[in-house]
Amino acid sequence: MGILEHFRHYQNLFSKNELYRSEMEKRNHKVSIFEENIVAMLAERAPHEERMEQGRALGRKFEGDVADLDSKIAKNRDQLSSATQASEYSGLRAQIEKYEEAKVTLEENVLAIFSKIEEIEKGLADLDQRLAHAREEYLELNTRVKEENSDFEKEISAMETPIQEARSKVDSELLEIFDRLQPSLGSNVLVSISGDNCGGCHTSLAPNVIEKIRQDSDIVLCNFCGRVLGC
Repeated sequence: MGILEHFRHYQNLFSKNELYRSEMEKRNHKVSIFEENIVAMLAERAPHEERMEQGRALGRKFEGDVADLDSKIAKNRDQLSSATQASEYSGLRAQIEKYEEAKVTLEENVLAIFSKIEEIEKGLADLDQRLAHAREEYLELNTRVKEENSDFEKEISAMETPIQEARSKVDSELLEIFDRLQPSLGSNVLVSISGDNCGGCHTSLAPNVIEKIRQDSDIVLCNFCGRVLGC
């Protein structure tokens, strides 16, 4: 097996291993997206709960104010029944009417608040339903991804020794080129020429370069992308 064939064998194994890792990352990314969506829904829920609690607190205050007005109205009515002068009767009557108007306004406010609370509760119920569905989907996806990734991890683990053995047989100059280019170009570092062009970047190659490649007597690199060229 020539030096390029050793290199090609190592590159193929490395590429297969990277494919497994890439598939694991894609699946993990899907899980992360679901997690982010659930966190976003929980964050969306918090201000609605806060508004609802504020509304309930205000509603309780207004109900207390209504009860206080009821007490004042009842007290004034008791005084009204025992009033002996027209001015006293008129004053008490006006005060009762004032309290009753304030009570009506408060009761209307209470109804508006609890109507809004009911609206918020319906929105929260809908959000909780979507949240429960999202959590259910997340658990199913997470379980499936763990099973699939477990298979990929086994494949990756099984390939460690063959990859190292294949790497040990690759020419040191080729290894240096591969390690330098792989992070930016991926594992497609050794490419076959396509007609008179580089099989990686498709740049046109000079005739003397094509001849060197066909002679298979030396390591030939693409002047444009730096890939190793082979037939």
